[in-house]
Amino acid sequence: MAEGGAVVAGKGEGHRHGHPTPVHAAWTGVLLLQHPQWLPVLRAEQEAAFTDHPSAALSSLLKLERLDHCLLEAERLHPAVWLLARTAARDLCIHGYRVPRGHMVCVSPGASHRLPGVFRDPGTFDPDRCLPGRKEHSNTPYALIGFSGGRHPCLGMTFAQQMMKVIWSVLLHAFDLELADPDVREAREAREAMRHPPRRRCTVRKPWRHSSPPARRPRCPCPYGTSPSARPAWTTSRSTARPVRPES
Repeated sequence: MAEGGAVVAGKGEGHRHGHPTPVHAAWTGVLLLQHPQWLPVLRAEQEAAFTDHPSAALSSLLKLERLDHCLLEAERLHPAVWLLARTAARDLCIHGYRVPRGHMVCVSPGASHRLPGVFRDPGTFDPDRCLPGRKEHSNTPYALIGFSGGRHPCLGMTFAQQMMKVIWSVLLHAFDLELADPDVREAREAREAMRHPPRRRCTVRKPWRHSSPPARRPRCPCPYGTSPSARPAWTTSRSTARPVRPES
């Protein structure tokens, strides 16, 4: 971590084997900072949606349509999961290829999301393609499958989308972010074939948008008082992070 900077995402264990949402959130931020003309658009939308910032009520999050479009574009260009596998329930013939029942069929979101017959200029970050006049992500069935599709899409899709909205709403409200190295590429190592996070840690400069950092909020008072002896026996120790057992 560089002085005055913060790491948005990297190649740690959580990205290789963990949940794909951090990968999706990281790429959303990278694309926004590579295309900073979208930042004023998103901040204006925030000011209209969050009249009592930083309240994160669901009704307010649902108003962030432009941020939604940016999330969809990040999902299209850099899907967190690059391979979806299904087992054929019956014999199939797909474009002249016979698929026997019981065989595995794999689909690559990264390839299908860049089909020029579905998306105009597929290699370009263009959230406007999600506007009502175009709707490129929904005009073709299953055009966007970053969260899978069919009868069994990702159960956590809606939760993940709202979580990413909260993350980037808070960050964009508090900081003027800037990529320290704009050249961010995907990791292509074989061991990371199922997850494609940024190849290197993404360091950003994060000056406060205001003249000084906001004052720290007071900590919630401990219901057991400040004395360690007043706390219950199951309180964990900071040094060992193990339960403190009562003396017999």
